[in-house]
Amino acid sequence: MGKTVEQIYQKKTQHDHILTRPDMYIGTIEPVTDDIWVYDDAENTMKQRKCTWTPGLYKIFDEILVNAADNKVRDPIGQTVIRVWMTENYVRVYNNGEGIPIQKHREHDLWVPEMIFGHLLTSSNYDDEEAKVTGGRNGFGAKLTNVFSKQFEVETVHSRSRKKFYMKWANNMLQHDDPVIVPCDSADYTMVTFYPDFALFHVDKFSEDMLLMMKRRVYDVAGCTDKTLKCFLNDERIACTTFPEYVDLYPTMGEERKAASYSRVNDRWEVCVRVSNIGPQQVSFVNSIATTRGGTHVKYIMDQIISKVVEQAKKKKKTDVKPHMIRPHIFLFVNCLIENPGFDSQTKETLNTVKSKFGSTCDLPNSIVDYIMSSGIVERSVEMANSKIAREMASKMRSSDRKQIMGIPKLDDANEAGGKHSHRCTLILTEGDSAKTLCTAGLAVKDRDYFGVFPLRGKPLNVREASLKKLAACEEIQCVMKIMGLDIRQKYENADGLRYGHLMIMSDQDHDGSHIKGLLINFIHCFWPNLLRVPGFLQQFITPIVKARPKGRGGAGKAISFFSMPDYFEWKKAIGDNLSNYQIRYYKGLGTSGAEEGREYFENIDRHRLNFVEQEQSEEDRIVMAFGKDRVEDRKEWITNFKTNVNVNESMDYNVRQVSYRDFVDKELILFSIADCERSIPSVIDGFKPGQRKILFSCFKRNLVNSIKVVQLAGYVSEHSAYHHGEQSLVQTIVGMAQDFVGSNNVPLLRKDGQFGTRLHGGKDHAAGRYIFTRLMQVSRAIFHPADDFVVEYKDDDGLSVEPFFYIPVIPMVLVNGTTGIGTGFSTSIPNYNPLEIISNLERLMRGEEVHKMQPWYFGFTGTMEEKEPGKFVSHGRYEIRPDGVVCITELPIGVWTQAYKKFLEDMREKELVVQYREHTTDVTVDFEVFLHPQVLEQWVSQDVVEERLQLKEYVHATNIIAFNKEGQITKYSDAESVLKEFYLVRLDYYAKRKQYLLGELRRLTSKLENMVRFVREVVEGTLVVTKRKKKELLEDLQRRMYLPFPPYTKKKLSSTTVEEGDGEGAPDAQNSEEDVLGMGNAADGGADDGAAEPPEVRRATRDYDYLLGMKLWSLTAEMIARLEAQMDRARRDTATMEARTPKDMWMEDLKVLRTKLESFYADREVEIATIQRKKVKKPFDARRLRVPILSDKARSLLQKEAEKALKANGVGGRRRVGGGDDALAGGAASALGEAARPKPKKAAAKKRRKA
Repeated sequence: MGKTVEQIYQKKTQHDHILTRPDMYIGTIEPVTDDIWVYDDAENTMKQRKCTWTPGLYKIFDEILVNAADNKVRDPIGQTVIRVWMTENYVRVYNNGEGIPIQKHREHDLWVPEMIFGHLLTSSNYDDEEAKVTGGRNGFGAKLTNVFSKQFEVETVHSRSRKKFYMKWANNMLQHDDPVIVPCDSADYTMVTFYPDFALFHVDKFSEDMLLMMKRRVYDVAGCTDKTLKCFLNDERIACTTFPEYVDLYPTMGEERKAASYSRVNDRWEVCVRVSNIGPQQVSFVNSIATTRGGTHVKYIMDQIISKVVEQAKKKKKTDVKPHMIRPHIFLFVNCLIENPGFDSQTKETLNTVKSKFGSTCDLPNSIVDYIMSSGIVERSVEMANSKIAREMASKMRSSDRKQIMGIPKLDDANEAGGKHSHRCTLILTEGDSAKTLCTAGLAVKDRDYFGVFPLRGKPLNVREASLKKLAACEEIQCVMKIMGLDIRQKYENADGLRYGHLMIMSDQDHDGSHIKGLLINFIHCFWPNLLRVPGFLQQFITPIVKARPKGRGGAGKAISFFSMPDYFEWKKAIGDNLSNYQIRYYKGLGTSGAEEGREYFENIDRHRLNFVEQEQSEEDRIVMAFGKDRVEDRKEWITNFKTNVNVNESMDYNVRQVSYRDFVDKELILFSIADCERSIPSVIDGFKPGQRKILFSCFKRNLVNSIKVVQLAGYVSEHSAYHHGEQSLVQTIVGMAQDFVGSNNVPLLRKDGQFGTRLHGGKDHAAGRYIFTRLMQVSRAIFHPADDFVVEYKDDDGLSVEPFFYIPVIPMVLVNGTTGIGTGFSTSIPNYNPLEIISNLERLMRGEEVHKMQPWYFGFTGTMEEKEPGKFVSHGRYEIRPDGVVCITELPIGVWTQAYKKFLEDMREKELVVQYREHTTDVTVDFEVFLHPQVLEQWVSQDVVEERLQLKEYVHATNIIAFNKEGQITKYSDAESVLKEFYLVRLDYYAKRKQYLLGELRRLTSKLENMVRFVREVVEGTLVVTKRKKKELLEDLQRRMYLPFPPYTKKKLSSTTVEEGDGEGAPDAQNSEEDVLGMGNAADGGADDGAAEPPEVRRATRDYDYLLGMKLWSLTAEMIARLEAQMDRARRDTATMEARTPKDMWMEDLKVLRTKLESFYADREVEIATIQRKKVKKPFDARRLRVPILSDKARSLLQKEAEKALKANGVGGRRRVGGGDDALAGGAASALGEAARPKPKKAAAKKRRKA
């Protein structure tokens, strides 16, 4: 049933509207988190920190406080005090200014205090003809506080009428008691007390952050009102009474405090300017109201500052500086009185009164202008535009002889460069020296007068995010600028005046080559964007990525070149079976091409040269998006949408002569970004990055059951998996896959044989790859089942079948061993989880049950893991405090390495907080005995901060779980359980594929055995004669008898079935074992000739029936018939068994095997660790025998600050001496620590006492 008209169209009272739409009156009632300046008691300064607060709740407090400050304006002589009391439940504000008239309002028949505090839209500020400089304006003010309070009380004394008024409201101002009015001869005052209705704000009290912000507001009022006004907070006097004192509470950010930075311009304006290191900052007040978002008054002052800075920069620095370059370096303080101020809303965060109606002016005095000019603000502002570093760099680039450049190694300069024909010259930037050699060879057929060549070393700098100092230190960039004649201070509309009219990039046709092109485009766009618009200025030289050359004589010189893989695949599909007539060669790098090919390229340079063009203005934004530091979110979207947006996913067309910057970024550069992410972010299926997957693939292929050197394995991986990067990177990855210390792998896939690194240095203490050995762990094949090798899809690299796109482990290894990585636009951080818990959860999913919540787990970690909030865990170390005052630390948090912690203890000794410590750690275990100074320990124990001060807790985050899903798309997972559920679906599907594959193999074997049994029986019985017959006749006879052909079956098998046996590379696989059992020889056995002269159909039939005719003579017996029949029956039974098994049954069996192996593995490791512990020799550390020094001033100062901070946090005022016997902080700790913890008197002092 639809809503009635009355339900749709409603009319509310003003009171109901306020409660229904509070954001119109007091701001949002939902909590927000911002960087807020708050007062730090310990250091007596303002500090910026993240605070979670409720603007509406803050506003109702501020309304009452501003009312009290306004009263100072109305009664400048009489009012001398404002007192504020705050607890987590209520606020009370008192001022001793003139009280509210206690009389009845003739028109409304209400007591005036009742009317102005308990009735909406009542105010003394409605007369706009009267210029007022108070905070009130709209008639809401304190009434809003009343409306949003459970209880609201007003008490005021009006001395002239000699009366005292008291009234209480409740239930959001809906209920009230009758006012109580009594005669009174005391002095004037007004006191307001309110208990907020916290339920309306979705909280139950004032939070710590809220109290800190409210406290800062009291400091605001103390600093921005007249100095005769004394402000108290919870009965403590606020020290600052003037605006300069208030400003001094804020940090100077390394600058010296100077009186010249402040000025009381007139009785309505106070201004202070400081230097900011943290971006644009402003603290401003209008009539005691904190305008946290500034407004027209701040803009009024800032415009004057910017005008002076721009003028000075233009005059002294000869540089045009824009306003946005100046604001980040200014911290502006403004305190002003504005007549009848107007704000953007009732929250009064932004002043919007136009400056003509301020009622006053404020021209910055010369003292502040002089300070600004000498403060460094000008220099900081012009740094990005035209700094000293930039001028020096431009000067260094300039050559006295423009025609001939000297001092640049490896430059082959064009003869006409810098001359009258320089516009015809092209500078070719090559990727490395080998590419330069190819280019030089190719230029033999061109006029060298117009071509220069310069090789780049590695990738150029991303200048967009580099400082000018870093840019000046980059030799590559300097050389390019000098060769081209580019000046960083110039703006070019064309290439006139440059030494070269064209810049050509000649890089490899791979992802890194694309990145080099992008970085050079970014370099030009960052400093001289107009050059990118010059037709033909920026070019690229492309080379073939594949060549197809006809086989046989006469094929040379007739190669077909392909500049993109899609073109090659289209041609390959078109020629079909004729592909075998061509020799295919892949050209991934420029070094693959020979000198003759280089000459071919340059003879047909128009085919290889592509011009970059700008087709529309928005293309430049694509360059900024790809390389700008502040465009991370855009890059994420760019990469994420790549595989889902068909238009973007079109490949680059190299058959055109021009390429737009948009196409380059969206079709070529993006491939590098995706490859960068693939190198850094794992697959959610197998948990591997490409390097790890190639290593495991190579280990399986080699059947690595015997140890070899790590460096040897790296070479094998590089050869057999087409690894295109440095082998040292492979060595590091292999070492990482074998590490098993706490915080590394829960299940290492490779066995360590030698020093592979320990928890002492976080694995960085491993030996060089040529000294250490490795092999597969036995558990590896329980995780990566051999049968799955046949159902995964393998990659193809230059015609070589290499590792699969992803393996299919039995459990999600991405959770077992965790990972971290940073790619383009994305990063990932995945903790380790317990593989046994993962197995249990997978079993639950198969039973249709809900998974149990998992938390990070690291084998061997003896501390505790606690979840503070969803996805945020705290890793606690392990410690205990002995009676003699020694802290025994036996575990460190995850990610804290032993040697780094030892350095921390050394720092504690330097601070004289630690008297002494002893170390009994091993490469596996942690054991520190730390003797803290007794007074230090007493205080830390009483404050319950021992763990925090000793840095024995670290956060482990599971909030950034990012991985590639099955489809190859980057995906963010909410938690470990969501990873597990996605893995479950994929893995179950692949069990179904495994079942189908194994069924096919069994059925094939059964059919083959049936044919073999029939063949042997017919030969034995004499119904089939195989001797003294021609081969062709015999083969035709087999075909007539309906024997099935079984050509040699090449499985997609790349490894052995087990890592527990075998000889390494070359171990027999399952196919060879089957042939041995059946008595079958090699295809070459059987007495036939090599068949070179036989017709194709005979050769094919020979291959198809070799499984029969290739059998050895001793196989043609009755005994073999019985043996083959037994094997055939077994194959049929196995087929029936497999048909009856479900994918879940198969998975359950694998999990059962894996659980057993893991439990055995962990049991062995625990025994190993326990053995190390038993063998450890540890001399007891008796702290009672130590001489305890007097607590130093340095340590005492540190403790004092900690104590004051703790006292303030607990709401206790006053300063207390640290170390006293009756100190509250030490209470209860001494008895726990014993007398041994007390400082011992020095020997000399003891001797004196004995003499006396």
